[in-house]
Formats: sequence, C-alpha cells, structure tokens
Amino acid sequence: MDFVFYTTILVIFATAIVGPFVRSRLRDRCLRSLDESPVVLDRVDQDPVWGRLRVYPTGIELLYDAPSPGTSGIDKYSYILYKRSFESILALWRYPDKMTEEERRRRAKRIRRTAHPPFYVRSWRWCRNVMGTLRDAFLQTANALLGRVAAGASSTVLKSQEAQLKTMSSELIGYAGNVYEPILERYLSHRVVVEVTQGERKDEYVGLLRNYTADFIELADVQRPMSLLWSAAEPHEPLPGLSVTHAGDALSVENRSGNTVRVASLVGVEAAGDGAALVSDDGEAPAEPVETRTEVGVTVADGAGATVDLAGRDPSVTRLEMTYPKPADLVVPRAHAVVRHAGEAVKG
Repeated sequence: MDFVFYTTILVIFATAIVGPFVRSRLRDRCLRSLDESPVVLDRVDQDPVWGRLRVYPTGIELLYDAPSPGTSGIDKYSYILYKRSFESILALWRYPDKMTEEERRRRAKRIRRTAHPPFYVRSWRWCRNVMGTLRDAFLQTANALLGRVAAGASSTVLKSQEAQLKTMSSELIGYAGNVYEPILERYLSHRVVVEVTQGERKDEYVGLLRNYTADFIELADVQRPMSLLWSAAEPHEPLPGLSVTHAGDALSVENRSGNTVRVASLVGVEAAGDGAALVSDDGEAPAEPVETRTEVGVTVADGAGATVDLAGRDPSVTRLEMTYPKPADLVVPRAHAVVRHAGEAVKG
C-alpha cells in the first residue's frame, strides 16, 4: 500500500481531532484565572454586573445567584458578553469575602506561588516566551515543511488539506506562545501600579503582576479603596464592627472591623440661624444651604479608635466620608489600562 496514503489519512484524522480541541481551549489566560469565581464586572458608562464567571473562547458569561426580573417580566439568569464587545469591559474584580472557604484557600496558594514562583512555573514561562518571540519563525518553518510534503505527495487529498494543516499549526503555536514584553516580564511576580482610564478619570491600583496577554493585565492581592458614608441623621454601622457615636462636640470612631479605616473628610451644612433662610450676596433670592467639607485624614487601625472634632457644626447634618482597603484580584483590559509604575524596588 501507498505509505503516503496512510500518512495522509492519519494527518487528516489528527487534524480533525486536534484542531477543534485547540480552538476550544483558546481562552485568554488572564480571564481564565477568574473562571468559575464570583466576580463584579465593571463596564464603561454602565452599571456593574455581579455573578459567577464562566470563560469561553468566544466570550464570557456571568451566572446570577438568583433570577433577575426584567422590565418585560422575563426572568434573566445570566449576563453574556461576546468577545467582540470586550471593549466595554472596564475591570473584573474578584473579592475573597464572596468566595467559599475552599476557593479562598486556592486563591491564597496562587498568591503565594505568584510572589514566589517555583522553578517549573518559571521554566514554562520561559518556553512560552521563546515561542512567542519566535512565533513567525516557527510558522514559516512549519509551513515550509508542510508545503514540501504536500508537493512531493502523490495523494491529492493531502494537497487539498494543506491550507487546513497550516491553519492548525498556526493555532497550535499561537496557543503555546505568549505575547512577550520585556518591561512586563521584569515585573512579573512583583508589585506594580496599574493606571485605569475612563474618560477623564484615572484610577491607580497596586497589586502583584500575575499575568498579561495581548488583551488583558492580571493583578493579584489588590487593596481596592472602598467608600463608606456615615450620617448622623441615620446612624448605622457603615461596616460591620465599625461604629460612630456622638461624644459631646465630637464624633468617636471605634474600629473592630478587621480592616484599617481612613476617615477622609467631615461634611456639614452651614446653618441659617434661627430658622431664617440664607440670602444670596445680591439680596434677590434665598441662597441654597452651603455644604462645607473639612479634610480629616485620620487613619484608624483595627482595634483602635479616633475622635473627630465637629468644629461647632450641627451634628444632625454631619456626615463622615471614610474609606477602607478591600482585598481583591483584578483583570483589566489593556484598552483602558497600562502598567504605569513599579510598586516596589526590583533588583537587576
């Protein structure tokens, strides 16, 4: 029997199996790190979406914890975003307090491995970088070999499959390879500052650079500042374990939340005096109450307390604006984000 004929059948059979398998596995590595995790999807100029993430080669899906009723009376069970609409993604956040105990243990292990990558992880990364750097050379060599085999084969079947074989080799090399950037490689497993831009607003986040691809950047162990607001008109705990109480002409802040809380500013409204309306400078119309803001900048560690002077303001209209760092993992699209600074000194 013709040896080339059997080789042809074997190659076509392998192509039919390997090709779809490779395509089914081509998921962005940064997104894949959050797969099956509860995440918050921040979208450009849209409301955030909560759900458990599923990552596909053609997009992502967020599964809701409970059905979401729509305006048309139809229950919605998930939110699907296709790859062609990824430019609407501003950030994907994963918070440990929303994860199960087993998921938190796996996350802690990944963070330790990110900060101190073992030898086999560094070796595989080096191999991927070589594949990514020499991608074009590998493709040209593979295509040249396939062309020579097809040209010398007596079977017209193999010649007709030449284009498909070249496509498969390109997918295999693209799957194994990696987008290589020397600057980002230098800071892998180190803390960096990522700048995220939305319109004229720019936010900075510090975390361990865990991975990057052509489309996304992944940070681990980010301390995201979360806003808290306490109002004397509606007293409550803005955070479990964080209490604010009146103490004469001051507010007493007691922190047992397990987090370090920063009291950013004190907001009040200038009283009109004896119930009279405030009058504008030209005397023609009543002026709106004037909101005043006093920067406080007091940091209250867990297990500690602090006192904020009200400076003669009416406590009934006083508010405290506070922030606290919430641990999270972050994946941001490179269309809106860039690694702008090193977050720590790196030798070499």
